[in-house]
Amino acid sequence: MSLFFRVFFLSLGLVACSTIPQVPPVTAWEPLDWTQWRLQGRMALRYQDKNWNVSLRWQQYPTTYNMVLQGPLGVGTIRIDVDEQQAHLTDSDGHQQVAASAEQLLYNQTGMRLPLSRLRYWVLADYTVIKADEQTLDAQGRPVSVVQDGWIIHYKRYQVINGYVVPRLIYLQGKDVELRLVIDQLEPLLSSRHE
Repeated sequence: MSLFFRVFFLSLGLVACSTIPQVPPVTAWEPLDWTQWRLQGRMALRYQDKNWNVSLRWQQYPTTYNMVLQGPLGVGTIRIDVDEQQAHLTDSDGHQQVAASAEQLLYNQTGMRLPLSRLRYWVLADYTVIKADEQTLDAQGRPVSVVQDGWIIHYKRYQVINGYVVPRLIYLQGKDVELRLVIDQLEPLLSSRHE
């Protein structure tokens, strides 16, 4: 083979290698201490003899958050906005309810008690803020099973999104309540914009 063809094929190989997109390196497990983040996922809820399947969009900020639940609880779409003073629920017909907390709103709507204020830490697998009563870790140091305030949280699967190791599948068990959460997207928010 002539020198020209050798140089030509070598340069093609170098050009092809240089155009491969670089994937951010996967970091080792460490708790996500994000104060601002966005989550998209799906939940299956069981309370007594009732079952609901819900799609979830959640935006969390340091002192406020909002959730949009679609297909839930027999009312279509609901939006919950929470600040330091109170929580507002708006259903798909525009009807609004106000309560002291999101937990109270959910209870008023369904009769179910779900600790939404703790769930913000559970979806991140972050037990640095609220300590677990019991905790089992896997070989990588990730939570697998946690007991906290009467709730049992099982982390069934983890995933890598944008270089972060995050939970993929979480089961929660409480008194008369079971929740399965599948996380499709979870990422930090870099903006301080509140929606």
